[in-house]
Amino acid sequence: MKKRVDRLMAKPWVAHILRMQARYTNRLGNQFAGAITYFSVLALVPIILFAFGITGMVLTVLRPDLMAMVIQSAGDALAGFGESLQQTILGQIEEALTSWGVTGGIGLAAALYAGAGWVANIKSAVRAQWRPEFDTHESKRFIVWETLANMGLLVGLLIIVAITVGVSQVATSLKGVVLGLLNLDGETWARWAFSVVPMVVSLAAGWLLFLYIFRFFPERENRPSRSSLAWGGLIGAVGLMALQYLSGIIMGAFSGNAAAAVFGPIIVLMLFFNLFARLILYVCAWVATRNQPAVAREYNKADEPLRAVRHDVEVMAVPGHWSAAREDRRRKEQASGDSTDDSGIREDSARQAWNRQRSVRGPQPRGGDPRTMPHLEPDARQSVPQDVAARGVRIGMGAGWVAGTAAGVGLGAIIAGLVGKLFRR
Repeated sequence: MKKRVDRLMAKPWVAHILRMQARYTNRLGNQFAGAITYFSVLALVPIILFAFGITGMVLTVLRPDLMAMVIQSAGDALAGFGESLQQTILGQIEEALTSWGVTGGIGLAAALYAGAGWVANIKSAVRAQWRPEFDTHESKRFIVWETLANMGLLVGLLIIVAITVGVSQVATSLKGVVLGLLNLDGETWARWAFSVVPMVVSLAAGWLLFLYIFRFFPERENRPSRSSLAWGGLIGAVGLMALQYLSGIIMGAFSGNAAAAVFGPIIVLMLFFNLFARLILYVCAWVATRNQPAVAREYNKADEPLRAVRHDVEVMAVPGHWSAAREDRRRKEQASGDSTDDSGIREDSARQAWNRQRSVRGPQPRGGDPRTMPHLEPDARQSVPQDVAARGVRIGMGAGWVAGTAAGVGLGAIIAGLVGKLFRR
């Protein structure tokens, strides 16, 4: 069984997955994903404020005829709160919508600042998975330029997300229109075929999103090759599409319960943020360990395929990694007692045990080989029963008292005899 597992782990693609998992765990992937989730939820507050300001601009400037309908709908929703409280809340809503400039400006500034912090956390998490050594200091600009750069990355990310969502929605909406124009709306095969189109479009948009993250978020000297970038983006896009469908299924399950319908969207949103952050970091670890060892200067059996001669991948390791990994492997094998490279140490121990036996027992018959003798060093795993140990201590203490008393009596007799002889003289 062990040989079969070793053969399986020696396969390059299996070893790559194991390196990815080791890198993700060693680089605190779950902790970084939790931090990204927290800042994602935190950034929603100013985004909602900004969206409220945009709504106020639409209702007061572009479509003022809709203001009365919105206020009426809000009043119907607040009918159970009492007349006084209802009028107070409606007045505050109308005032906030009217002053959309202040609300939108504050929301936009806060959203940019919170979004820049969100991007900074994603960037730090991505770089932590990507660089060859975890303890390397992350290179950053002056705080003002770094914040502006993060805002620029945020704007680009929002544009790509908007394109992703928009294209997916358009592809889904146009499916029925195209089927009607082609007179194929009654054909089952056509409906199935056109159902694949939104999935392909969503997959392409997700691929573009991950390409953007993997291209601009890592440090310049650690950016991946084009092939690694393409494969990583494809894996991330497939995972993102699966997350989207999973979120839709969970939301549909929550819609049947009134309480779940209230709290369900928040729970699903937080779950989606966390799983999406983990997906990003897992794919980062996968791309990074395509040509990097799992952990710098530590032995990992999954790193062995990287040492094979491959012309399509240039292995990137920190200086002194392989020698440190060999030393780490030797220490681990000696600690576990399964070493295959410490035969010299075991031979010396056997020879020392042979010499100790000869000094105690005298000459031994010829023909003995110290290398074939069993290892006679104390075994730390063996323990002595408590009653045996206590009895041994009591016997030792008793023998010590007897020996001490006898020695004291004899020494006292000698001293008394000497003193008596001196006085008799």
